[in-house]
Amino acid sequence: MKFSNKFILGTKISMTQTFDEKGVVHPVTAIKAGPLTVTAIKSVATDGYNAVVVGFGERGEKTSTKLKKVR
Repeated sequence: MKFSNKFILGTKISMTQTFDEKGVVHPVTAIKAGPLTVTAIKSVATDGYNAVVVGFGERGEKTSTKLKKVR
């Protein structure tokens, strides 16, 4: 299975600006990118398409399963 999409998954920290050597202003978004967790792998045989499902960040207490709360 080959995936060619490239992306950054993260949360927005702030907006700022930088200047290049000619003095031109460029807007910049600061992003906190963290480790991703592969939560599922979809395949044509079982799901009809190929995909990787990833998770980022912490889950809230309300969305956590009872099993994970016990651990």
